[in-house]
Amino acid sequence: MPTLHSDHVYANTKYNNNQQSDEVDRFLISQNEKLRLLLQEQRRTILKKVEYDVFHILRQKDEQIAQATKKRMELEQFLTRLETENQSWRRAAHENEAMVLSLNNALESIKEIRALVVEDVESCCDQETTGLNMICKCCHSRMSSFMFLPCRHLCSCKACEPSLQACPVCLMPKRSTIETLFL
Repeated sequence: MPTLHSDHVYANTKYNNNQQSDEVDRFLISQNEKLRLLLQEQRRTILKKVEYDVFHILRQKDEQIAQATKKRMELEQFLTRLETENQSWRRAAHENEAMVLSLNNALESIKEIRALVVEDVESCCDQETTGLNMICKCCHSRMSSFMFLPCRHLCSCKACEPSLQACPVCLMPKRSTIETLFL
């Protein structure tokens, strides 16, 4: 049977054990709280660092996007200028081709007229008719020496040509004239 003394020792030991257990529990709770606060602080520090890094990277990317956008706009403007210039050159080339064709046609007409005139001069036949065909269709007094373009009528003298806005034969608006030289 247990004695009073052993009961007392047992109770005292149990009390001490409970007290130590409570102290250990309080210590563990305290350490857990410190650990929780430390982890929370580390998490905040890490989040701040990550936020800073992300912000820095995003700022760099925004700058790169702005530079790329600016470069794209410059290239688009350059392309627009090139396209406009290309259209201008095409238009000029087309106009030059038309002028060359017109001049070639005028030259052929002049050659034909010259051949006819030479033939008429050589044949000495029907000199009055040939002379009438070569008379200025405006003043009817001087020889025609200007060919109207694009119609290619040889119908005006040097004095009348500047005042005419259209061909006196067909009334086509004058775009240009060529002075012809006959022997």
